[in-house]
Amino acid sequence: MMPVVPVRLIDKAGKEVFTSAFLDQGRSGCFVTSRLASQLSLEKDEVTITIDTVTSEGREVKSAVVDGAKVRGQECQRVYLAAQLLSERVARAVSHIFGDRYRKEAEFIALVDQAFDTFNSRHMSDGKLHRSAFGLAHAIEDQYSCLLKFTQVMRDSRVVGNRSMLSFQKGFVMSPTALRGLYSAVQRHHGISYLLTSRLNQDCVENCFLQALAYVTRYAAGECATVDSTLGKITSNAKEVPRDERYAWIDTLSRGGLTVSSARWLDQVEQLEVLFTTMHGGDIDRGTGVVRRLAEAAARKFPQLHPYVLRKYAMTRTELRVRGQECQRVYLAAQLLSERVAKAVSHIFGDRYRKEAEFIALDQAFDTFNSRHMSDGKLKRSAFGLAHAIEDQYSCLLKFTQVMRDARVVGNRSMLPFQKGFVMSSAALRGLYSAVQRHHEISYLLSRLNQDCVENCFSQALAYVAGYVAAKCATVDSTLGKITSDAKEEPRDERYAWIDTLSRGGLTVPSARWLEQVEQLEVLFTNMHGGDIDRGPGVVRRLAEAAALKFPQLHPHILRRYAMTRTQLRIREIRRLIGDRERLRKEQPTCSREAKRARLYVHPGD
Repeated sequence: MMPVVPVRLIDKAGKEVFTSAFLDQGRSGCFVTSRLASQLSLEKDEVTITIDTVTSEGREVKSAVVDGAKVRGQECQRVYLAAQLLSERVARAVSHIFGDRYRKEAEFIALVDQAFDTFNSRHMSDGKLHRSAFGLAHAIEDQYSCLLKFTQVMRDSRVVGNRSMLSFQKGFVMSPTALRGLYSAVQRHHGISYLLTSRLNQDCVENCFLQALAYVTRYAAGECATVDSTLGKITSNAKEVPRDERYAWIDTLSRGGLTVSSARWLDQVEQLEVLFTTMHGGDIDRGTGVVRRLAEAAARKFPQLHPYVLRKYAMTRTELRVRGQECQRVYLAAQLLSERVAKAVSHIFGDRYRKEAEFIALDQAFDTFNSRHMSDGKLKRSAFGLAHAIEDQYSCLLKFTQVMRDARVVGNRSMLPFQKGFVMSSAALRGLYSAVQRHHEISYLLSRLNQDCVENCFSQALAYVAGYVAAKCATVDSTLGKITSDAKEEPRDERYAWIDTLSRGGLTVPSARWLEQVEQLEVLFTNMHGGDIDRGPGVVRRLAEAAALKFPQLHPHILRRYAMTRTQLRIREIRRLIGDRERLRKEQPTCSREAKRARLYVHPGD
């Protein structure tokens, strides 16, 4: 976001116009609109100029040169005056003279000074800690804390008479987020240990952003190649296609296998990015259905694009933003909710905070979800499924799931999304282990189960369910799907991969419209059951009625068939898990069970 400043333009006759101006650090000239030139009665000479931008070079456009205008108002933009006013020295003076009466004002001035220092580091080390290079070990924690606090202040503040943030506040919110994300990226991928923030000018950031956006478009084009092959080409097949500097990152990374997005698709994504920024700003919208809402807005803007393409873009862009948020820094939670902290709380406070210590000790669940080696010093962090650890791991997951189900955040009568996620992850891990052990004889799992793999597997399973329901209801509604032998020419994405693999021509492929509806019905099912099954009466009927309210155009028999099929699959999964637990309990050596019983009656002094 380029800064905007108020200025006054004066013509030769002394006529004055008050307006606003963009400050572009990469400019080589000043431009005014034809309307403004007419207002000031400026003399114009028609010319043709060549413009170089970060997206194109040598572009010729018709323009005019005006003469006789004077610009005033820059004196109010002298940053050093603001730097002198909003400085640590002024903050100390206010605190010393007025004491607690203006304590908040003094804290705000000191916070702004620290934030300005963080954004203007010029040397590797400086007398003021925040003005040191961004990322040094002795300063990074204070700099991160300052930026997070400054961002929160900008979000919470409101100028008198305004109910939402002004442009300068949004700029202050976006800048710290961009700085943290940039540092994280260059540290992880290029081994750069610090940044001199005063050298990050607008052109450099814009160029980097456009190259990153081109990389996002190539990912979406590659994932949606089966739906729309015009979105891009593989670099080895696109050598002759002219490309500007937006493709520099892809050309650097590719060895011939990356996809180069077409110019039309890249231009569309740049417009979609405006929708994304309007919706999220510099943060992430905490409301429900953010991916769906973004995809719907994109469909209204580009109705000619396939819905799956827009949904893939919305999902990819949202995941990238979420991944860059500081609230996703799991290592901070891992440090706080650790066995060491639990022991410290129990040792210091005793029974007074016993329940809190027991809850923190459930870091065993985090260990279970993050096993990296076959064997580990912490039992729960060993590979999931090993004979000496599986019973404790199962017990830990069941206990953790029960805690998440029973806990309620203050002011909420039901589980929050993060609790439902924990419940579903626990059930999914147990179900996955049981399946791969029974069908593929895999004896253990490591925590290499990333989100893309699980989501892809789940989407293919959901497509299989949709095809089953479509086959059962073909006499009621034949538009729900076609047999694979009759649907060979229709474009299909990776959600249909499982059906294509299993089918010999007789399985039913659900239509794109019906599959989209089933994905929305799955949200209803998850909200109703969570990671378990609702024990109340009439679960099939209640799910079918909720589905009828969402899709009144569908036949009641179809919705009831979906509700019955999905509920039966969940019940079958729960029964299998119960059977697996019983089998593991019975397979435990008898001597081990007898030894445990004997230890119950052995006293320390015996």
